[in-house]
Amino acid sequence: MTNLKLPLCYYPTTTLFVDDSSEYLIELKGRLFDKVPLMAFSTQPKMALRLLDEQSDKYGFKRKNITSQEGQNMGSRSFEVNLETLRDYVYESDRYKEISVIVVDYEMPEMDGLTFCDRIKSPYIKKILLTGVADEFKAIDAFNEGRIDGYIRKQDPNSIYQIEKLVQKLQWNYFFRQSVIYWENFAMETDMVSPLTNPKFIQYFQNIFLDLNIEEFYLCTVTGTYFLLDCQGKDIGFWSFVEDDFEFWEDLISAKDLNPKFAEILKNKEKVALVDNLLMKDISTDEDFEMLLNDYKKIEGNETYFIAVKPQSLAIDRKRVSTLKDFKEQNNHGTFIEF
Repeated sequence: MTNLKLPLCYYPTTTLFVDDSSEYLIELKGRLFDKVPLMAFSTQPKMALRLLDEQSDKYGFKRKNITSQEGQNMGSRSFEVNLETLRDYVYESDRYKEISVIVVDYEMPEMDGLTFCDRIKSPYIKKILLTGVADEFKAIDAFNEGRIDGYIRKQDPNSIYQIEKLVQKLQWNYFFRQSVIYWENFAMETDMVSPLTNPKFIQYFQNIFLDLNIEEFYLCTVTGTYFLLDCQGKDIGFWSFVEDDFEFWEDLISAKDLNPKFAEILKNKEKVALVDNLLMKDISTDEDFEMLLNDYKKIEGNETYFIAVKPQSLAIDRKRVSTLKDFKEQNNHGTFIEF
């Protein structure tokens, strides 16, 4: 994960390996089995391209959750991110079938690897070219021209390790690239500094990501609240608030005619309340509200954030949540496409 920005979301995606040698693909499958979580394999480039064309119509968080419309200035466009539908992506098991990275051999009889990469329609899919010694200069030129995102010499003794590390990096880049519109639009439409571009916020989020073995995450609010899933499929709320939220909570306490002591606690910033106007839970009694009070970590910078991390604290339908663990058990341990 980069320390410059956070993507809107991240979830495990599939890496597609394309090579005319089934023996080499079998070797890759065995050696990468526990290192690349979801893999698909093809010895037929044309069929693989058809699969990718079909995917562009079915999968992708940007296509489903980011809409554009004409801006106020002639020729300009504005973009809107639907964070509610983004969070609901956790209910869709097909998200794991989304292909984010291609690893393709250069030397194939049906078509060479560069031609294959050029015919991929999606601008977001990342492309790795496997080369021989004679093809390396072509790969360097293609990389410099932006036609591929990396290349690896197939006969290099460390090629498997290089594939593993480059795939991991490019899967993150796949989500970063699709989040660019959100970062840019946020900067144009608000005076607030987005937490997704705030270095201190990002560092704290990365620490939580590593410490809790987080496998996927989804942005829920513009202030940086995320829905997290760990490697066991357990959900965790990463709540992020700003100064204005304390006023919102005080107004809520007054509107619900709750105990004034809660307003005093929040006014003194002794606690935060794990509720906001987008993620509202039913609150009708003092006991309901008291259960939402939580300790927090204060992150200061260009903007001050009040962050609380608590398992099972976001309002979702847990029975509908689809996890990677469930998906792999139902789909040959994640190796679910071979042709």
